[in-house]
Amino acid sequence: MDSGETAMIEHPENVAFDPRPGQATDFYAFTGGLRIFSTFESISGLTTLIGNGVHPESTSNGTT
Repeated sequence: MDSGETAMIEHPENVAFDPRPGQATDFYAFTGGLRIFSTFESISGLTTLIGNGVHPESTSNGTT
C-alpha cells in the first residue's frame, strides 16, 4: 500500500467492494485476524501467488 504496509489476502472471496463503475472506491478485506478497510487508490501494487503461496517469478522452471 502507499504506506508501505503489505497484506496477504489468502482467499479472494474475502474482499468486498462495489463493482459498479463510478461508485465508491472503498474496499474491505478479511484475512486471518486482520480486517482491512481502505480505497483502491491506496494500493501501490499487487502480486498474484500460485500454488502454496509461491510467487510466479520464483518458480524453479524460470517461467513467469
